[in-house]
Amino acid sequence: MQHRSPNLQVVNPRPCAVCGLPTSLWCSRCRNAYYCSNEHLQSDWPTHRKVCQEVDQAATSTDARMVAPSTSSASTLQINALLFAPEEDRPRLVSVAFTPGFQRSKNGDLTGPVPVINPWFPRDTPQSIVLTKGVSGDTLRYPLELWFLPTALRDKKPTNRAVAHITAGAAAKPWYGSVLVLKFNGTRRSAYADAGPNDIPALSAYFLAYK
Repeated sequence: MQHRSPNLQVVNPRPCAVCGLPTSLWCSRCRNAYYCSNEHLQSDWPTHRKVCQEVDQAATSTDARMVAPSTSSASTLQINALLFAPEEDRPRLVSVAFTPGFQRSKNGDLTGPVPVINPWFPRDTPQSIVLTKGVSGDTLRYPLELWFLPTALRDKKPTNRAVAHITAGAAAKPWYGSVLVLKFNGTRRSAYADAGPNDIPALSAYFLAYK
C-alpha cells in the first residue's frame, strides 16, 4: 500500500527530527514525529514512512482540529476566528495567520506559533482575556481567547454593534471597540482550533454579564 506524504499540524514544542530545533509542528498522519518545516518532513519522509502509522481520527477528534498550514509551507498557518467589528451588525468569521516563531513564557516554557492580530487592531495595542466558562457557568472544553482594546473601553467609543446584536441589547453595559475571538483546541490551551457560530452562546453569556 502506497503511503502519501502527510502535512504538518501545530502542537507543543518538541525537537525537530531533522535539525533538533524546537518546533510545534508534527506529522499529521502519525502525530509522533516533529519537524520545523515542511521541507524537513519531506526530506525525512523516505525514512519516517517506514514507522509512520496513521492514528485513529475518530478516537482523536480533538487533535484532528488542531491548526494546520494552509499551504505546503510551514511559514503560513491560519485558523478561523470570530470578529466583532463595531461598525458591523453581526459577528463574522475571519482568517487569522500565525507566525512559526516561538516565545518564552514567564516560567521559561516555549510557546508555539503566535497569532498575527495587528490587522484588526492597527492603531492601539490590544489585550486578551481567556473565557473558560460558558452558559450557566459550565466549563468550556475549548476555552476562548478574546482580544480587545482597553483604550476603547476607557474612552467608551465606538459602541460595538455586533456585540449588541448577540446580546439583543440586554447587556448591563455596552462593549466598545473591536473584539477578535480565537478558540483553543483544549483546556491545556496548547494550540488553536477554528472558532465558529457554536461559540456565540458562550460569548453572549460573557457580554451579558460584563459590568
